[in-house]
Amino acid sequence: MPGCKFNPERYKEGGKALEQRVIPFGIGKRSCIGETLARAEIFLILANLISRYEMFEDPEAPVDMESVTPIGMMHRPKNFNVILKQTLCF
Repeated sequence: MPGCKFNPERYKEGGKALEQRVIPFGIGKRSCIGETLARAEIFLILANLISRYEMFEDPEAPVDMESVTPIGMMHRPKNFNVILKQTLCF
């Protein structure tokens, strides 16, 4: 059976690798039971940070907008510096 043998070439179509997709919580019957809670927590944490701080680009280190693809599956932005200034609201 071809599916039982390690052959990464089978994932190529016409010489191009298939588009990588990130599914951090799985999919279907075996998806993560804590996905809803995790997404709610991420939303609350980010909303809290955005409401408490103003973010500015560091003038000494301009942001490079190209992404980095490490050996893993996720595309991520290159590291960059920001300056946080606490708002007067809190």
